[in-house]
Amino acid sequence: MRLVLLLSVLFIQACVVKVGDHTPRVNTSVSSLASEDSSTFKSFILIPSSNSVSINDLQFKEYSSYVKKLLQKNGYKNSQEKENPDLIIFVGYGIGEPEQSQYTYSMPIFGTTPTGVYTINATSTHNGGTTQLNGTLTQQRALAVTGYSTHTNIRTNYTRHLELYAVNLSEYQLTGEVLPVWQSTVVSRGSNGDLRYVFPYLVAALDGLVGIDSGSSVDVTVRQDSLVKRYVQGLESIIPSD
Repeated sequence: MRLVLLLSVLFIQACVVKVGDHTPRVNTSVSSLASEDSSTFKSFILIPSSNSVSINDLQFKEYSSYVKKLLQKNGYKNSQEKENPDLIIFVGYGIGEPEQSQYTYSMPIFGTTPTGVYTINATSTHNGGTTQLNGTLTQQRALAVTGYSTHTNIRTNYTRHLELYAVNLSEYQLTGEVLPVWQSTVVSRGSNGDLRYVFPYLVAALDGLVGIDSGSSVDVTVRQDSLVKRYVQGLESIIPSD
């Protein structure tokens, strides 16, 4: 009876898990800094922050297309050729070496244990006014956790990052001085070592935080699903919320 009850509970819990929202998340930390007049600069061009990356690099073209769409959704204008933009925005990105950490966890061991309740199986015989009882006394047992087993596993994480660094172009042309207008950084640690897969989520974490002063690092959790990627690709107008 107890086994049937346990199986029923596990079945109900499985149903709850299936109904609940268990979409994986990408956890990020975003930090943005901005000058007081940053809101007056709206047109931009994107270039790689690394001298080793060409503006025609296929990876940069893909990644910068996500950044471009996000900036446009946040009120910025992508400058066309022959136009003089307000900002040059340097785009930097990368992924660190794998970092391994060891962790342990316990799993229950199920078995049967005595319940303290006894069952008597007996027969009686009557002989000359004497009653004789013959039988067995059996203690009932029930399914229960009888112990725990300890397991060790290795977790591998990667640090993924994206930096946007906006510079006043006209000031640079006039004085040669690199005058920063705003900068934003996104850092995320997770088990996925494919930067191309993770990059759209890093971009999505910046929504509403580019060109402003965040005041401190902000923890931003992004749903890891196709709707977020569609938003970053410009196919959705609203980013899915938690």
